[in-house]
Amino acid sequence: MDARARKMFHEACVRLRNDASLRKPHGGICSALIQILPPELIEDMNVLVEVSQLASGWEKWSGKPFMPVPAVNGRGYRAHSVAGAMWEGGYGALRLELLDHLIAMTA
Repeated sequence: MDARARKMFHEACVRLRNDASLRKPHGGICSALIQILPPELIEDMNVLVEVSQLASGWEKWSGKPFMPVPAVNGRGYRAHSVAGAMWEGGYGALRLELLDHLIAMTA
Protein backbone atom coordinates (compact mmCIF):
# COMPACT_ATOMS: atom_id res chain seq x y z
CA MET A 1 0.00 0.00 0.00
CA ASP A 2 1.54 3.33 -0.99
CA ALA A 3 1.61 6.34 1.36
CA ARG A 4 -1.53 7.95 -0.12
CA ALA A 5 -3.54 4.72 0.10
CA ARG A 6 -2.23 4.07 3.62
CA LYS A 7 -3.39 7.55 4.74
CA MET A 8 -6.88 7.04 3.27
CA PHE A 9 -7.11 3.54 4.74
CA HIS A 10 -6.06 4.91 8.14
CA GLU A 11 -8.63 7.73 7.97
CA ALA A 12 -11.38 5.28 6.99
CA CYS A 13 -10.50 3.04 9.96
CA VAL A 14 -10.62 6.05 12.30
CA ARG A 15 -14.03 7.05 10.92
CA LEU A 16 -15.35 3.53 11.39
CA ARG A 17 -13.98 3.39 14.94
CA ASN A 18 -15.48 6.75 15.89
CA ASP A 19 -18.85 6.62 14.11
CA ALA A 20 -21.04 3.71 15.21
CA SER A 21 -23.58 4.52 12.47
CA LEU A 22 -21.06 3.22 9.89
CA ARG A 23 -21.03 -0.22 11.55
CA LYS A 24 -23.72 -2.45 10.09
CA PRO A 25 -25.19 -5.25 12.28
CA HIS A 26 -24.58 -7.93 9.63
CA GLY A 27 -21.30 -6.53 8.26
CA GLY A 28 -17.70 -6.56 9.33
CA ILE A 29 -14.75 -4.24 9.03
CA CYS A 30 -13.99 -4.95 5.38
CA SER A 31 -17.51 -4.35 4.11
CA ALA A 32 -17.68 -1.10 6.09
CA LEU A 33 -14.32 0.10 4.75
CA ILE A 34 -15.43 -0.65 1.20
CA GLN A 35 -18.36 1.73 1.77
CA ILE A 36 -16.14 4.45 3.29
CA LEU A 37 -13.07 4.40 1.06
CA PRO A 38 -13.11 6.38 -2.22
CA PRO A 39 -14.09 4.25 -5.25
CA GLU A 40 -10.79 4.95 -7.02
CA LEU A 41 -8.89 3.47 -4.09
CA ILE A 42 -11.15 0.41 -3.99
CA GLU A 43 -10.27 -0.24 -7.63
CA ASP A 44 -6.54 -0.27 -6.77
CA MET A 45 -6.70 -2.04 -3.41
CA ASN A 46 -7.99 -5.37 -2.21
CA VAL A 47 -9.41 -4.36 1.18
CA LEU A 48 -9.75 -7.98 2.33
CA VAL A 49 -6.07 -8.64 1.66
CA GLU A 50 -4.91 -5.40 3.31
CA VAL A 51 -6.97 -6.02 6.46
CA SER A 52 -5.83 -9.64 6.56
CA GLN A 53 -2.15 -8.72 6.29
CA LEU A 54 -2.42 -6.05 8.98
CA ALA A 55 -4.57 -8.23 11.24
CA SER A 56 -2.06 -11.08 11.17
CA GLY A 57 0.13 -9.01 13.52
CA TRP A 58 -2.69 -8.49 16.04
CA GLU A 59 -2.11 -10.39 19.28
CA LYS A 60 -5.68 -11.77 19.25
CA TRP A 61 -5.70 -12.72 15.55
CA SER A 62 -7.82 -15.82 14.92
CA GLY A 63 -5.30 -17.27 12.50
CA LYS A 64 -7.91 -17.13 9.73
CA PRO A 65 -6.88 -14.61 7.06
CA PHE A 66 -10.36 -13.43 6.08
CA MET A 67 -12.03 -13.83 9.48
CA PRO A 68 -9.43 -12.30 11.79
CA VAL A 69 -11.62 -11.77 14.87
CA PRO A 70 -11.58 -14.90 17.07
CA ALA A 71 -14.78 -16.66 18.09
CA VAL A 72 -16.33 -15.82 21.45
CA ASN A 73 -18.02 -18.68 23.31
CA GLY A 74 -17.75 -20.81 20.18
CA ARG A 75 -19.54 -18.23 18.00
CA GLY A 76 -17.54 -16.63 15.20
CA TYR A 77 -18.10 -14.46 12.15
CA ARG A 78 -20.96 -16.36 10.55
CA ALA A 79 -23.00 -16.76 13.73
CA HIS A 80 -22.65 -13.09 14.63
CA SER A 81 -23.39 -11.95 11.08
CA VAL A 82 -26.55 -14.04 10.80
CA ALA A 83 -27.69 -12.78 14.22
CA GLY A 84 -26.96 -9.16 13.27
CA ALA A 85 -24.57 -8.89 16.20
CA MET A 86 -21.25 -8.14 14.50
CA TRP A 87 -20.54 -5.14 16.74
CA GLU A 88 -22.16 -6.31 19.98
CA GLY A 89 -20.90 -7.94 23.18
CA GLY A 90 -17.49 -9.52 23.50
CA TYR A 91 -17.25 -10.20 19.76
CA GLY A 92 -17.99 -6.55 18.98
CA ALA A 93 -15.40 -5.44 21.54
CA LEU A 94 -12.80 -7.61 19.81
CA ARG A 95 -13.79 -6.10 16.46
CA LEU A 96 -13.15 -2.62 17.91
CA GLU A 97 -9.79 -3.80 19.28
CA LEU A 98 -8.88 -4.98 15.79
CA LEU A 99 -9.82 -1.56 14.43
CA ASP A 100 -7.53 0.01 17.03
CA HIS A 101 -4.76 -2.29 15.79
CA LEU A 102 -5.41 -1.33 12.16
CA ILE A 103 -5.32 2.35 13.11
CA ALA A 104 -2.03 1.94 14.99
CA MET A 105 -0.45 -0.05 12.15
CA THR A 106 -1.33 2.58 9.54
CA ALA A 107 -0.59 5.72 11.59
